[in-house]
Amino acid sequence: MIEKLHLSRNSKTISKIQSILQKGFTEGECPAIAGLILTELFIEAIENNRNIFFALTDAQKAFDIVWHDGLFREMFKCNIVGDNWLLFKEWYNNVQTKIKWQGQFSHTFPELQGVRQGGVWSPAAYKIFINSLLKIYETEQLGARIGSVYCGVPTVADDVTLVSNDPFELQSMLDIQMFHANKQRYIISSQKSCVLQRKSNETHSWNINGQTLKTPDTATHLGIKRDNGSKTGTKEVVPDRIQTARKTVYALMGAGLHGLNGINPKVSLHLINCYVIPRLLYGLDVICLSAKDIKNLSTYFIKLMKQIQHLPERTANTGTLLLLGQIPIEAVVHKRMLCTFRNIVANKNSVEYNIANRQLAIKSKDSKSWFIRIVELADKYELPSPHELLVNPPCKYKWKKLVSKVVNFFWLDKLKTDAKEKSTLKLLNIEDTIIGKTHNIWFSGGAEPFAVKRCNIKSKLACGTYTLQQDRAKFSRQSVSPICQLCKHEPEDREHFIIKCKVLEEVRSPFIDKLRCYIKDIASGILFDELFQSNNNLLQLIIDCSKFHFLTNQQHVHIEKISAEYAFSLHQKRSSMLE
Repeated sequence: MIEKLHLSRNSKTISKIQSILQKGFTEGECPAIAGLILTELFIEAIENNRNIFFALTDAQKAFDIVWHDGLFREMFKCNIVGDNWLLFKEWYNNVQTKIKWQGQFSHTFPELQGVRQGGVWSPAAYKIFINSLLKIYETEQLGARIGSVYCGVPTVADDVTLVSNDPFELQSMLDIQMFHANKQRYIISSQKSCVLQRKSNETHSWNINGQTLKTPDTATHLGIKRDNGSKTGTKEVVPDRIQTARKTVYALMGAGLHGLNGINPKVSLHLINCYVIPRLLYGLDVICLSAKDIKNLSTYFIKLMKQIQHLPERTANTGTLLLLGQIPIEAVVHKRMLCTFRNIVANKNSVEYNIANRQLAIKSKDSKSWFIRIVELADKYELPSPHELLVNPPCKYKWKKLVSKVVNFFWLDKLKTDAKEKSTLKLLNIEDTIIGKTHNIWFSGGAEPFAVKRCNIKSKLACGTYTLQQDRAKFSRQSVSPICQLCKHEPEDREHFIIKCKVLEEVRSPFIDKLRCYIKDIASGILFDELFQSNNNLLQLIIDCSKFHFLTNQQHVHIEKISAEYAFSLHQKRSSMLE
């Protein structure tokens, strides 16, 4: 409690002296913005046909080897003086530590370096410790710029990245960092540090303390894999994110995140939104995705949505998403990008705000700049212009709500339009779809595996992907007869299978009678006759009763349970007879 009060008392002092390029552990700042700065620097270099060099340096165990006397000196230089300074210094006097291992404690030993593990002050203390290095670069304007905006050392806590358009200037920046490291008694690892340079015919080398740094084709910065050959320097990011997401899905299989024998897809979707989507989309809101990247993301996401519903590959993508009340993954990326832009314009004294102001004023529509992409998204979703937002930043909550509303509306309308063109989805109720709410087929299903199996058969019938004899004939180009193999009377389509086949009448009758009894108490005589005397209406009632608006939501759920059990019983009978 005392530590927290002490920090709050000195927070304004720290914010005044802190480098504008420090994005870690800072109120109002987002660490991912450091990645956006690198994205803009790379694109700026390509569009101006200039070299660009990124030195990704790694301080060994940075927080654990902070030299206490050096930290106290830096705090004093930052105007944390008097009792404030003495109180902080007292916390690090005679610090004793013991290690617990398998229930046993070691002997105590003095802790002579490093900031306190888990301490409230620790992140701020390290920022003060490293701040003098960043201020040197900032004061001397060493490093790359975007126009007149200095961007030479985008930093997140101990992750310092040196950026320059000149290889000799970059070596000077490395020398300054090594001087600071030697002065403050910490180590820069030459094995873990590297320099990523845009591909060119020129070859350069850089060194730290006489050891040459590696110059790989790819390197990871803040979890974002950068490369030196592509147009945006991020061609490896999406494949890497997909691989990470796939590993996350495998890890969740023990919790039932798989198809037919797993949990209900509405629960699976919740797990995916909580654990998989954040890892899949990490960093994608601060890079420029190509059409190929979007395609790969969408392909993986649609495949995952089909897997958790145990739907075949040939299921219409729109049907797959509408059953779960889900928008395409591309739309989720757009939401994140627009929310990131709002965070930028709300922070008017930041580097990223100045970059946004400059890029929006100077760049043409043909530019690959991230901020021009924001202009395109604002036009696409009919949102306020980014130029307007620079002047009048919206409230965070209102902007997030507005973005979610317009993006959901745009993609829902697009999904509905696409679904109307799919003959297989003509029986699926798409008009009442609400983004974020699963379809009645899955909503009414229980949590037990057997209920999931019943709903799975129903979802295949609703999407037109339950394989019947007519489908086999179509796939074989009519080399297989479309005639029902059970009754031998007519082609086996959905209507024949569910309503007409005489061989399945024994299974059908009890369920139709059950539906009649239930509907009779709800519908008037004329409406009741229209439902059960018309094959089309009866088929619609069984496949997706939510199209009938005279029924309440509770009645939809009850009818759905009856029809799901009915469809599964037909499936079992048909399968056993065809074996």
